[in-house]
Amino acid sequence: MKKTSLTANKNISRRHSPAFRILFFALMIIFALPAFFGCTAANASAPIEKLSDALRKEGTLPHDANAFTEGLFFHKGKLYESTGLKNYSEIHADINLNTGKAASSIKLPDNAFGEGSCIMDDNLYVLTYTEGKVFVFDPQSLTLKRTIDGYPREGWGLTTDGKQLYAGDGSSHLYVLDENTKTTRTINITDGGKPVENINELEWIDGKIWANIWQSSDIVIINPENGKVERRIDCSELKDSAPHENADDVLNGIAYDKTTGKIYLTGKRWQTMFVFSPRD
Repeated sequence: MKKTSLTANKNISRRHSPAFRILFFALMIIFALPAFFGCTAANASAPIEKLSDALRKEGTLPHDANAFTEGLFFHKGKLYESTGLKNYSEIHADINLNTGKAASSIKLPDNAFGEGSCIMDDNLYVLTYTEGKVFVFDPQSLTLKRTIDGYPREGWGLTTDGKQLYAGDGSSHLYVLDENTKTTRTINITDGGKPVENINELEWIDGKIWANIWQSSDIVIINPENGKVERRIDCSELKDSAPHENADDVLNGIAYDKTTGKIYLTGKRWQTMFVFSPRD
């Protein structure tokens, strides 16, 4: 009886095992699908938008064709710009939008190569490229208030949310800095799970960081909490505006005027600045 019973059980097991296997694999697929698609969505690349689809063009303004733009920003409705290159690095303050001329300007000390800039707590910070210095100016008089030595990396872009500074070094990282430029947090910037290199000029707009990508026509919009690129704007339609005299005369300059809601774009040694407003 035991032998017969065992044989019968084996036969039943053989008869049903294909169905059980199919059911088992089907259940595995059903339970795995949400995780798979969740993982796929999490690593999906940011959507790419044409500039004219992302922003509404409002017009053009003159821009200093000699300005090797490194930092561009508004503060209390006034436009500021920091420029680069040895012996030519300057700060331009209160730029007249109709003429492109600055009400005041000053050269950076020590023949430094100027980089990104912004104003926080009534201090105008200017990074330097490889000198390891950060200059802090009075934004009204452009008087040098102090020099911070020992900055630990290359200076590229700089912006602020009003409470802390965000700086780049040309890599796929952004660094959150305090008022003394001490690093409090590092943000890894990714798009579709891959590092985004050559992050350059930065601008804080409505809780996101907008960034130029060096030697690219793209602007990426970054979530500062997790470092993910949420949108990518293709600005190649502006390429004919570049002077085409030097390989580094590229798109580099994003400024947001909170008083008007308008966004201003330009490039290194470009003679034109473009004015946009967000589309609804």
